[in-house]
Amino acid sequence: MELAEKIRKNIEQSHFESDKLSIPITVSIGVAAYQGEQVLRQLVQRADEALYEAKEGGRNCVKASAEL
Repeated sequence: MELAEKIRKNIEQSHFESDKLSIPITVSIGVAAYQGEQVLRQLVQRADEALYEAKEGGRNCVKASAEL
């Protein structure tokens, strides 16, 4: 979670520069932890669910899956 939040903050401080435009950049991140008996598909699904929760919660944030 700490690493994901650090990445989010670094991206938030960035801007896309084009001609005379400065466009702010943000990111939403979903985090899931690997559990030994789990298949990759389940891990990705849990991370994806956390990502959608982050987007629904206002964007530009980090959310962990319930099993984290």
